[in-house]
Parts: sequence; structure tokens; C-alpha cells
Amino acid sequence: MLPFGGQGSNMAMEDAAALGHLFRSIHDPAAVEKRLKLLELVRKDRTSRVQILSKVRVGREKDVEQELQKYADPPGS
Repeated sequence: MLPFGGQGSNMAMEDAAALGHLFRSIHDPAAVEKRLKLLELVRKDRTSRVQILSKVRVGREKDVEQELQKYADPPGS
């Protein structure tokens, strides 16, 4: 992500919220690895889309539309 758009700090806040939610009721250290895999599952597509869009100029989003489709949310989600 480029440093001047604030995307990195926004992603960090979203990651913190997701971590807080996933780990709020965890009491067994053995569950940590499973929760971290779940974090990757729920965050990877979102962060990938932000990374792709952060490198393109406003108005040029069509240039990366095909690349974005790989990380699109399923219909109805």
C-alpha cells in the first residue's frame, strides 16, 4: 500500500477490530492457530482489494477491475 493515502492505518484498525472479535472469548492457547487462520480467511480479500486500489489513480479503477474480481465478495455476502 502506498504511504500517503492512509490505507495502511485503516487496515491496521480493521485488523485490530477483527483480532479483538476473534480472540475475545478464547481461553485455550491451542485455539490460537485456528483463530489466526480464520483471521487470514476473513481479511485477505479485503486487504487485497485495498492494496490494488491504492496503487491506481482516481478515475482509473477500470484499469484494475479484472485484478479486483479475484478478491470480490461472493454475491449476497
